[in-house]
Amino acid sequence: MFEKLIRDETKVNIYYGNEQTFISGVITEYFEEYDLIRINTQGIILPIKCITKIEILEDPPAFALLAEQQELIHDVDFDNARYMEMTVSVWKNGERIHPPDELVWHNEDYVQIGQSLFDKHAHTFILETKHNAKTSSS
Repeated sequence: MFEKLIRDETKVNIYYGNEQTFISGVITEYFEEYDLIRINTQGIILPIKCITKIEILEDPPAFALLAEQQELIHDVDFDNARYMEMTVSVWKNGERIHPPDELVWHNEDYVQIGQSLFDKHAHTFILETKHNAKTSSS
């Protein structure tokens, strides 16, 4: 199954955990001996046992306007994620160290996710879309 998705460079949503959180991207590698896959979004590696569903994307997801990738890199990425009330997780050395939460504020050096403050230059910030994301009417 993964070989075809990798060969065709198919864009997918990979749901994990409670099945409301997902990462969008292209599966670039399957490590059969460890039962892991690598997603092109910052080279994130996920164990197969954590994945609850893989959805093949026909069109880019609605949040694609935030950035070509889900990684927040530029100030405008952080601004848009905050404005659109999207959740952001924090990663370091390829591992998620903080679960998805609201991006409260950011400046040149720091980002506040939920109640926690992170050094912007020492961490990777990944946009994580939820099906129940807030809308302008909430």
